[in-house]
Amino acid sequence: MLFIFYIALVVTILTVFIVAIKGFMELMAPIKAAKRDAELAQKNANES
Repeated sequence: MLFIFYIALVVTILTVFIVAIKGFMELMAPIKAAKRDAELAQKNANES
């Protein structure tokens, strides 16, 4: 019975972990895009 409990616990932790990573990546995506846009703007400014 304890064996089933441990499996459920691991599955729950993994699920929470995956959801947290997905949420974190969604939060980071706009920040990374903004940084990339800023770098591109800087490159374009340097070239002109």
